[in-house]
Amino acid sequence: MLGTKRSNNLIETIATVISFQVLAELGEKWAVEPPYENWLDYAPNFRAYRTYTLNQYISNLPEEVKVAVANNRWSELTLFLRFMSSYHNSNAIDSAESRALQHLGAEVLLQESIPWQELIGLAHLTVPSPTEDPKYRADLPLNFSQLSDNLLSVLKKVGKGLQNLYSLPNLVLSPKYPKKRGYYS
Repeated sequence: MLGTKRSNNLIETIATVISFQVLAELGEKWAVEPPYENWLDYAPNFRAYRTYTLNQYISNLPEEVKVAVANNRWSELTLFLRFMSSYHNSNAIDSAESRALQHLGAEVLLQESIPWQELIGLAHLTVPSPTEDPKYRADLPLNFSQLSDNLLSVLKKVGKGLQNLYSLPNLVLSPKYPKKRGYYS
């Protein structure tokens, strides 16, 4: 759906969003109409799995972030993700820190109205494109100028597609989070 031969932290975040959304929809559907009667008991476990997975991945993030997640303070988490965007962009996609930020970003994005159809082929919008460089790459940014304003506004919630982080009207100072385990340069 997203595309082959490309990945980066944003694409991994979107893949996590899709996984969580599919599980949420399965849980809703199976609670009413499971494919097999004995699968009915699985329905409530999908949400629990999402919560468990998120908590596992963010366990090493600053305590303030975990508290904000627990209290559904999405605007604070949006600011944190915007602040962490450059760090996230430069980190390996499979590092513990990246996976934590990917899961946190997925949870923030799921609070938005996501234009699902616009995610199709998203991974093909890297610079250079898979046509220009056909080998697998996990280090390329997306060309945000090719995204719709609708999708771009959603991705800005996790700090992506912003020209200048500190020009944001609602971010006067960097969030006051203590340095912990390599999350800050």
